[in-house]
Amino acid sequence: MTRVSGEKLLPGPLDRVWSLLTDAEELAGAMPGAGEVEPAPDGARRYRTRISLAVGPVKDVYEGVLGYEDERPPAACTIVVETRGKAGRMNGRGEMRLEPHDGEQTVVRYEGEFKVSGPVASVGQRMIAGVARKTIERTLEGLAARLDETAAPAPPGTPSPAKRTAAFWHPFANMAEVAGNEVVIVRGEGCEVVDRDGRRYLDATAGLWYCNVGYGRDEIAAAVERQLRELPAYSTFGVYANEPATVLAERVAQLAPIENAKVFLTSGGSDAVDTAAKLARRYWSAVDRPDKRILIGRRFAYHGMHAYGTSLGGIPANVEGLGSIVPDVVHVEANSVEALAAELERLGPTNVAAFIGEPVVGAGGVIAPPDGYWPAVARLCAEHDVLLIDDEVITGFGRLGRWFGCERFGIDPDLVVFAKGVTSGYIPLGGVVVGKRVQEPFWSGEGLWFRHGYTYSGHAGACAGALANLDILEREELVARVAELEPVFAEKVHSLGDHPLVGETRAIGLIAAVELEPETLERDPTVIERVVVLVREEQVLTRSLRGCAIQLSPSFTITPEQIDAIVRGVRRALDVAERRLESKQTGTRMPSS
Repeated sequence: MTRVSGEKLLPGPLDRVWSLLTDAEELAGAMPGAGEVEPAPDGARRYRTRISLAVGPVKDVYEGVLGYEDERPPAACTIVVETRGKAGRMNGRGEMRLEPHDGEQTVVRYEGEFKVSGPVASVGQRMIAGVARKTIERTLEGLAARLDETAAPAPPGTPSPAKRTAAFWHPFANMAEVAGNEVVIVRGEGCEVVDRDGRRYLDATAGLWYCNVGYGRDEIAAAVERQLRELPAYSTFGVYANEPATVLAERVAQLAPIENAKVFLTSGGSDAVDTAAKLARRYWSAVDRPDKRILIGRRFAYHGMHAYGTSLGGIPANVEGLGSIVPDVVHVEANSVEALAAELERLGPTNVAAFIGEPVVGAGGVIAPPDGYWPAVARLCAEHDVLLIDDEVITGFGRLGRWFGCERFGIDPDLVVFAKGVTSGYIPLGGVVVGKRVQEPFWSGEGLWFRHGYTYSGHAGACAGALANLDILEREELVARVAELEPVFAEKVHSLGDHPLVGETRAIGLIAAVELEPETLERDPTVIERVVVLVREEQVLTRSLRGCAIQLSPSFTITPEQIDAIVRGVRRALDVAERRLESKQTGTRMPSS
């Protein structure tokens, strides 16, 4: 039995959509390959028709029956299709549920199951599911076209509808281009999301690197709801705390590769980076070495967009037009031990507070370190008495096949920054794991104030969500699953390396980048964004990195088949982009695809 599900937004009110959907002639007219209908002799809501259908290489004309069951106007019905031909039999049942949307539109959600026998069954379940889903989608598209045709004419003098605009200012966006063209995601399940028009996509980025356990985890939603009903939040400044915050801090401390760690909770990754940077400077002041203030970041690094993170990041576009934000920040080449050593010598060990780096450069292009890089960096920091800050906002909680990336690369950090995967993005939360050295002046003897914190540090509801998320990661052994999937994922990603538009592919754990070749980017710097749109047209969601590469970082629940589908979608998009570039160069017109 093959099962498919999805949803589509139709441009008509609920009663009009119901009227067309339950009219057998209208339904057959919208269904690809269906002929005219006539009532079946039994007098029930069943109609005879002929359906021409191709399932892979198997093409046939089937004698069929189209029927309706369990009609609950105007909210739901079951559509039954029974066919018989030389190629075999195909029987399907699809439950259709209708919900009003914005007054003049209707969401149609479908769940269908199909049973196939005879020679046509040899094409396989995936091919059958694909044909079933495409048939349903095209039928609904046909009904949508019919709704447009039959829409009531506007009264004389009514202005044309304006391009949809919104008050929401998107982050990292050119709003002159985005306004009116939003892709509005309405729900998710597993590794897939659905937009408000009913289109279903494979999410190749897990949101923004965060949805490690996949979408639709009721367990997390229920944990947050329970906590919100009991105590949504209360300030954790001074002596106050809440149970989920204290439990989460203990659990993260146990998972982190730092002995006797303390945990400072924040609202997200950018908060956490600023916390770690300020704490590093405050530490040196606390131990009577206030001149150690300089912070060293790396080229291509991304550390969030708060003040310290923006300054420490190494992507020039992210500081364009901002001027100097945080003083005493310098940068070195990514993954160059020699560059860091030279900068430490130039600055002098009495002036440098900390060095910050991601185990694998993330938003800067998924750049893994060369062998021995991080142990050498750790030795340099120790020799120069410089704190080492490990930014695990992307890599923490399993993305590299270990709980933390520092475990994989032999990093011995003083501070570990985390966010994203701690809740899988179900609710914002981040934090800093603090090692014994940095703790000491604040936790020992009379101690010292660290006058820093956020309104939602240790938010009870967010911490409850994090605990439920960690339960899933541990119970389903998803961190180990990343390690198992890594070679499969890497092989598929690297298979794109033979494409003429691809300059380099990089993959480690469940993160990857497909970088376009330099000459293409130099000739047309906007091509990467067009490729992202073309990938979306293949029903795969991704994004560009640093204007040169495509990000791939799926949820840990991704299947090998879904990895195949992502890579196929990227390759098809690259093929279209290549043809269009060639057409542009030669001045020929390319047919639409």
